[in-house]
Amino acid sequence: MRRRIVFLLLVIASLTAKSEGTITLGYCNGEIASSSDYQLTGKGYQEAAVYLRSSALKAYAGNYITTIRVALVARVNIDTLHVWVRDGNMEQTLATGTITRSTSPKISKGWNEVQLYRPLPITEDMGDILIGYTIHQNSTVKTISVVGEPMDNTSFVKLGDDDWQDISDKGVLSIEALISGDQIARYDYGFLSMQVSPDPGKGVTALQAKATIHNYGTEAAQWFHISCVTDGIDAIGVDIHQNIASTRSETVIFGFDPGVETDENNLWTFSIDNIGGNQDENPDNNSIEAKFTYQKNVLVEEFTTEQCVNCPRVAGFLHNALKSSREYEDRVFAVCHHAGYYDDWLTQPCDEDLTWLYNNGGSMYAPAVMINRQPYFDIQSTSKKAPVFIPSSADELTGWFDKELLLTANAIVGVSLTCNEDTTEVTAHVNCKQNGLFKAANPTLTVYLTEDEVKARNQIGAVGVYMQQHVIRGYNSSWGEPVDWQDNVYAYDYLFTIDDSWKRENLKVVAVLANYDSSDPTNCVIENSGCVPLVTPTEEATPTGITEGRAGRLTTEAYDVAGRRIPLKGNMGKGLTIIRMDDASLRKVIVLDK
Repeated sequence: MRRRIVFLLLVIASLTAKSEGTITLGYCNGEIASSSDYQLTGKGYQEAAVYLRSSALKAYAGNYITTIRVALVARVNIDTLHVWVRDGNMEQTLATGTITRSTSPKISKGWNEVQLYRPLPITEDMGDILIGYTIHQNSTVKTISVVGEPMDNTSFVKLGDDDWQDISDKGVLSIEALISGDQIARYDYGFLSMQVSPDPGKGVTALQAKATIHNYGTEAAQWFHISCVTDGIDAIGVDIHQNIASTRSETVIFGFDPGVETDENNLWTFSIDNIGGNQDENPDNNSIEAKFTYQKNVLVEEFTTEQCVNCPRVAGFLHNALKSSREYEDRVFAVCHHAGYYDDWLTQPCDEDLTWLYNNGGSMYAPAVMINRQPYFDIQSTSKKAPVFIPSSADELTGWFDKELLLTANAIVGVSLTCNEDTTEVTAHVNCKQNGLFKAANPTLTVYLTEDEVKARNQIGAVGVYMQQHVIRGYNSSWGEPVDWQDNVYAYDYLFTIDDSWKRENLKVVAVLANYDSSDPTNCVIENSGCVPLVTPTEEATPTGITEGRAGRLTTEAYDVAGRRIPLKGNMGKGLTIIRMDDASLRKVIVLDK
C-alpha cells in the first residue's frame, strides 16, 4: 500500500512540477518581415515596443526576464541598439541592455539577442509592461519588422520626435522576451484575442468564434477544450484538435450553436479548461470576453480597358475564381474600373479617380486588381506599398479571397432595393451597423450599380465576341459619402436611373464601407461590403413581391443579414432577406415596395 501511495504522489508531482529552462514571450511566433513600412529620414531615433499583460506574466512568476530579442529588417546606418523594459505607462524603466556595431555580439540584420544588464524578476503582483528597443541611425533606414495578423493593443512605434503610435491594426512587432528560471509551467494555454460573429450560412442561430491562443508552457497537446458561456444559455463545450507549439501562438476558428438567437448584446465568455487531459497550471489567462464582430465579405476591383491586350487574360482569372466556390458567389463581389491603361467607352470619372490608389497615381497600368483595397503588395520600382497588383492565376486570386474571408469585420453592410412601377428607377437602401470597435477615421459609403455581360466594342487581345463584366453603370461618388454613425447605425438611400439598353437581369448594387485618407493610399481599406441583384436570373423585374434565386424549392427558415430569425416570406418586411431552402441551400431575396 505504501508503495502505491508513493507512486501516486510521484505521478501527481510530475504533472504539476515546473520546468527549468528558457522560454520566449511575444506575439510574432519568431517571424521576421522581409521589408518594413516604417522610415525615419536622416539621423535620429526609432523606437518600437510590444505590450505584455500581467495575466501573461503571472505564468512566469519566480523566473527572470534575461534577454530581449529584436528582429531588424536592415542593419545599414544603425550604430546603436538599446533594449529596455518599461512599466505599462511608459513612466519607469525597469531594465536595459545595449549592443553596437563594434560590440560582441554586434548589431546584425535579422534576430538580435540583447542581454539585460540585470535580469528582471517576475513577481506575482507585477503589472503590465512594455518590452522594446531604441535604435540610433546615422542616416535614413527602414528596419522595423511587423508580421502576422493584427492584434489589439500589442504593438507601438515612435519615429523621431513624433508621438508613439499604435500600429496594432497592421500586425505585430518582431520583439520577444527571453524568460529563464525553474518556475516555468509545463501546461499553460492563454487567450490573446477572441471574436465571435454570426454564421448565417450554418444556421440562423449559429455563431463562429475566432481565437488567438498562446502556449506559455513547455509542453504542447494534440487537443484542448474551450467552454462558451453567456447569460441565459447553458454552457457549450468545444474540443479543438490543434497542436500549439511551446512559446507559439495559433489562430483557431470554430463554430457553435447556442440554439437561440443572440446578438451583440450577448456577452460571451470563453474559457480553456483542459489541455489534452492535463490541468492548466495558470488560470489567470484562461478566460476572455469575446468581441462581437461580423462576417467579412470581399470586394474585388479590377482595372481594365479595351485598349489593354492582357486584360482579357486576367479577367478570365477573375471570372474563374469567382465561379470556383459557392461561398465566393455569396461573399465575394466585383466592380470593374475602366482605367489604368488609357480609357474606353465604359470609363467613369470614378475609375480615373481611383487610380490614385496605385500609390499617389504613380506607375498606373492594367490589368490590375485590388482585394478590399488592402496594401498587401510591394511596388517594385519604389519602397512603397500599394493595394494594386497583377494576379498570375485564378488560384492566386482565390488565395487572397480565402485570406480576407478568414478575417472578421467590425461593421456590416446590408442592401435592399425598391423599384418604381416601370423599373426605370431603383433606390438602394443601405444599412450599416458597427460594433463600436470600428476604427476608421473617415468612414465613407460608396454605392455602385454594375452590369454583367456587356458586349465589348473592340477589346484588344480577345478572340471572338468578348463580354465585359462588372461594368459600373452608376455610383454615388468616387470615394463615397461620409458616414455619420448614430448609435452605431447608419442608413443611406441612393437613387439610380435605369437605361433601357441595360439588361435588368444582369444588374447588381454593390455597397462598400471603407476608410478614406486623402494623404495615404494604403489607409483606404474596405471594412465590409454588401451586394444584391436587381433581379435574380429566374425572375422578372417587378415593383412588388419577392425575388428568389431558385424556383421550385420550399423555404424552411428565413433570417436577416445579421443572422436573426424573421417570419417566413408571407410576413417579411421589405429589404434583403436570406432564406434556407429544404435542400439546405441558401438564397438571397429582396422584398420590394408593396
